[in-house]
Amino acid sequence: MGGMEGECCPMKTIWGSMNPKMDGMYVNVGKKNMASLPWRCNSPCIYEKKGSWDGLQYCFADSMTSQSQCDVMDEGEEPVDMGSGSGSDMGGSGSQAPVDM
Repeated sequence: MGGMEGECCPMKTIWGSMNPKMDGMYVNVGKKNMASLPWRCNSPCIYEKKGSWDGLQYCFADSMTSQSQCDVMDEGEEPVDMGSGSGSDMGGSGSQAPVDM
């Protein structure tokens, strides 16, 4: 987790989840007290899935299957699939999965 202890990533991209519906982009909407979050959450940062209107909020937990990448929020851009073998880690914490709260 390095130097991002107190900071939340503004946007996370998740892929490779065992539940493909969980893959996608998640936007930070704030923080909550760790004591009020599910035990699997690895930070107090709270996210909503981009493009979803169901109002569900998520924290993130360690995962053996899905991958995560921290993205800087930059309007007017979209992710481009560069195929397998692209090993860039943009400061994300590697393997994480969203946890429905």
